[in-house]
Amino acid sequence: MNTDEKALVVRQSNELIEASYKITSIGEGRLMRMLIAQIKPDDEDFKTYRIGVADFARFFGVTHNSIHDQIEKSARALREREIFIKKGKSWFSTGWLSHAEYVEGSGCVEVSFHAKLKPYLLGLQSYFTQYELEKVVNFRSGYSMRLFELLKKEQFKADGKGYFKRSFEYDELRGLLGIDKKEYEFFKDF
Repeated sequence: MNTDEKALVVRQSNELIEASYKITSIGEGRLMRMLIAQIKPDDEDFKTYRIGVADFARFFGVTHNSIHDQIEKSARALREREIFIKKGKSWFSTGWLSHAEYVEGSGCVEVSFHAKLKPYLLGLQSYFTQYELEKVVNFRSGYSMRLFELLKKEQFKADGKGYFKRSFEYDELRGLLGIDKKEYEFFKDF
């Protein structure tokens, strides 16, 4: 993966952006978006994606001391995270990754997306949102990345001055961000 390119673009369906899922750590958010950025618009199927540990550290400005640990924790967490998409009375639940692997000395982590995510990440022709990965480099939490995407999805509604409005009901936002009712019990903590 060439992380020096400015052309790394995160592209995902609006249904996936509006799905309920939790990405708590910044490492999870960065790894997941860097993986999505490797998908080409004309890809017809998922591949095994590789991210160099040194490339990841350089792109996001992470120190090398903790990078292996951060990537391992992030990949394992993404492997377990549930994505929940509801369409009317129908619903769909899956995880992000079908596998994640790091071989000592390789310098790379290899992962593959869960096959059920194909309609949400591959062959997107309409109702999708995209942005340059570099836009989220300086974000400091998984929640800030999610909020950015939820707002980016609405950017097309902007007026001539670039302003638009999107409001969330408190419980709706908690659901979208995958925040359990026992977490941040008080609004001031949220």
